[in-house]
Amino acid sequence: MVPLFYIHVTGWLVTIGTFVAFYFATRRSAQLGLNRASMSSFFVWTLLGGLIFAHLFDVVAYHPSEFLKTPWMLVDPWQGWSVSSFGGFLGGVLVGALWARQRRLPLLPYIDAMVYGVAPGWAIGRLGCFATHDHIGKRTDFFLAVAFPDGARHDLGLDEALLVAALAVCFRWLYRRNPAAGTYPALACLCYGPMRFFLDSLRATDIPHADPRYFGFTPAQYCAIALTGVGVVLSAKLWHSHSASAVSQPIEIHRGMNR
Repeated sequence: MVPLFYIHVTGWLVTIGTFVAFYFATRRSAQLGLNRASMSSFFVWTLLGGLIFAHLFDVVAYHPSEFLKTPWMLVDPWQGWSVSSFGGFLGGVLVGALWARQRRLPLLPYIDAMVYGVAPGWAIGRLGCFATHDHIGKRTDFFLAVAFPDGARHDLGLDEALLVAALAVCFRWLYRRNPAAGTYPALACLCYGPMRFFLDSLRATDIPHADPRYFGFTPAQYCAIALTGVGVVLSAKLWHSHSASAVSQPIEIHRGMNR
C-alpha cells in the first residue's frame, strides 16, 4: 500500500512533461522527414488550443449546474483554471487541423509525432495528479492503493501514470522499426480509450464533488468510447494502405523486368 502524502509539484511535473513531450515529438518528426520549425509551431499551437479547450470542456461537462447559473465562469480567472484531459485532446486536434489546413500540410504525420511525444510527457504529468491526489478512486485492497484517512483507495493519477508509461515504452520499442505515419495515433486510441474507460469506472462516488454521471457514465467514459472508435477507423485505414502497397509491389517489379 502506498502511504498518503501531498506534494504540490503538479505545475513542475506538467512543465517537465511538456518539455519531454516536445523532445520526443521532434525526434519522431525528424524520423518522418518533417520540418523542425513546422513541428515546433504545430506543437505550440496544439498545446495552447488544448489548454483552452481543456478548461472549456471541464466547465461545461463536469460543472453543468454552475455553468448554467454563471456562464461567464468560462473566462472568469477568479474561478480557477480547471481542466479536462479529453477536452485538451479534442482542442489540440481541432487547432492542429486548422494549422495544417492553413499551411496546406498533411495533418496525420504531425499528429503521429505529437502522440509519440505526448505519451511519456503525459505519464510524467499524471504523477502530478498523484502527488496532489486529484483523482480519488473507490475503496480497494489493491497493492498500489493509497492509504487515505478513510481507508485504502485507488489513486487514478498513479494508476494512469503507470499504464501510460508502459504505453510509452511500447512506443519507444516500436520507434526503432520506423512505423508508418498514423501508427502511434491508432495505437494510442485503441489502448488509451479502453484503459481510460476502465479507470473512470473506478472513480469514487462517495466523496464530495464526485464526477457527474450521465446515464451511468462519466463524460470521460463517453469520450473514451469515441476515442476507441477513432482508433478502429485509423487502424482500418492503415491496414488498407498496407495491403494496397503490398499488392502493388509485385506489379511494379513485374513491370520493371519487362522494360
